[in-house]
Amino acid sequence: MNELAGSFWPNDRQKLLLRAALMEGDASADAWRRVRPAFDLDDPEHASQGLLPLIYRQLDRLEIDDPGLPKLRGIYRRTWYTNQLLLDRLKGALEAVKAGEGDPLVVSSWELPLRYYGDLGLRQVAALHLLVRPDRVARAARALSDQGWTGPVEPSASFVQSRHYARYEDANGDRCLLYWRLFHEFSDPRRGVEPEDLWEHPIDLELGGVPARALSPTDELLNVCVSGARLRRWPSVTWVADAIVVLLAPDSSIDWQRLVRQARRLRATLRVHDALWFLVQELDAPVPANVLDELREAHIRLGPLGAVPDTLTRFLRLTADVSVPRALAGLPTFLRDEWGLERRSDVPFAVLRKGAAKIAEATRPLGRAERRADASARQRGHAQPTPKE
Repeated sequence: MNELAGSFWPNDRQKLLLRAALMEGDASADAWRRVRPAFDLDDPEHASQGLLPLIYRQLDRLEIDDPGLPKLRGIYRRTWYTNQLLLDRLKGALEAVKAGEGDPLVVSSWELPLRYYGDLGLRQVAALHLLVRPDRVARAARALSDQGWTGPVEPSASFVQSRHYARYEDANGDRCLLYWRLFHEFSDPRRGVEPEDLWEHPIDLELGGVPARALSPTDELLNVCVSGARLRRWPSVTWVADAIVVLLAPDSSIDWQRLVRQARRLRATLRVHDALWFLVQELDAPVPANVLDELREAHIRLGPLGAVPDTLTRFLRLTADVSVPRALAGLPTFLRDEWGLERRSDVPFAVLRKGAAKIAEATRPLGRAERRADASARQRGHAQPTPKE
């Protein structure tokens, strides 16, 4: 049973696969020996497929003789080959957005194998994801359209305000996703709920010979945790591997105070805490204990159920493209995972407790200190006089 509440956390077999793929020496070899008898290389579950190239690398490094090694080697080589071909086709989209003064950052895609894994064979990428500032969306969209990419040519202000990305496709079916807001479940620019400037400390890299920029390692780790440790339509544990390689990359320098500030600004402290806690508990990730303490304390101050309006806003954003019956059917599961409850049946009681606490707070009598402050305000003329009968 998972120690963290939520249906999306890796199960016991997936934990062993993650250890085999990501830990070193005897810890990796022992995990593989334990999971191998029940693991069918010919029919791996979808959630774990992304780990197979990493497992091949580990078995090769540790010189472990396994009958499945040729198949794993083939998966690694196919991943490298298909990634290389796709990158060659997609780099034109990056060039177009740059030339159109879109000032893009590469996010959630090619920066991971190129900058952190250091090998195109270790991490499959399906599309190019670019982040631009909201005031550059029109330029980026026009640049892509001029190069033959099909998608919104001139996104309206209401389109940009109500969504966080647009999808573009070329004649081959290759995809470029143009984002103008990360952390879309949590961020709300109209209410001032936004991260610190993501263009403040970018890193440089190249995509197929094209100069590019990506998020700083700190913001990359935040993005991986926030987008990965949640309920999703197609479950995957690849986010765990992404987080570990970002943490352990030789030239990664995580600004832990910035990460905590960003999580607080987004009201995402519970999700970030749980993601990092999982990495520490299951994979010995080098996360400072005081960082976990700060994130946990920030969530406690917010309240055990978080801010209910913010939670419902995130649910509506996640289910914007889902039918109403299907969205409503998934609401109890979403609230269970969002609030860290054990069971779906706990959700109604949690809602009642939250509502009762709000009512009690609104109707409680003034305390002694508050009565004194109110009387003092009246004496200074800052309070309205009591209406006469």
